[in-house]
Amino acid sequence: MLPEVAAQGDLRDLIPRLSSIPTLGREDCIELVRAARLYQDALWVAESVPNLAWLLLVSALETGANHWKRSWGTPVGNLQAAMPDLAKRVQDVGGDDLMAFVAKKLSHLVKSTEKFVAFVVEHLPAPPAVRPESPGYQVEWTAANMESVLRIVYGYRSEALHGGTPFPAPMCLPASRVDADGALVELGTEALAVTTEGGYWVAKDLPINLPTFHHLARGALLRWWDSLVLPAEPGSPASA
Repeated sequence: MLPEVAAQGDLRDLIPRLSSIPTLGREDCIELVRAARLYQDALWVAESVPNLAWLLLVSALETGANHWKRSWGTPVGNLQAAMPDLAKRVQDVGGDDLMAFVAKKLSHLVKSTEKFVAFVVEHLPAPPAVRPESPGYQVEWTAANMESVLRIVYGYRSEALHGGTPFPAPMCLPASRVDADGALVELGTEALAVTTEGGYWVAKDLPINLPTFHHLARGALLRWWDSLVLPAEPGSPASA
């Protein structure tokens, strides 16, 4: 499910980041370890229960997002950003009063979504090193497109946790390989639509697959870790 994880590595490459742990603030270190454990659990279950791996990767990112320092807009502004179609409909039907009421009622959900999206976009890593030659097999690696992708993924996460609806089955299948270099397709499907296990999804419902989301999640968490490292004080062992 996650071929990138099976690659060989040099443990000495871990030294710079592991050496940074003594420089982290107490709360930063606690939240980093929590996120790391969720990420670790996702790797263990990816082969057998990919749906759970999706949930754990999202939870790892959400742990970082919840700890991330950022000011948020008004409930109305957050609703308009997260659910533009709903916000427009509410505004058209009931005007400012209904908009304010609905935005306040949904603020806890919308704020969580916006925080998750903003955190990942802020720490967006570089795309996979090996990608399909055809753009039709690639996720558009831009902040604007990632916002859309992440909202869809977070919506599936919420449906899975609160409604018992698993992630779409095609997003839980191994990715296909294309091109001579063995690059993985990055999307949830290569077709215009797909049906499996009694479900039907069009391509826009499957904007990313699990291996690509893993690359995104891992990269974002590592960039967040790097942002937590405090400058070493002059004369301290860490500054030597």
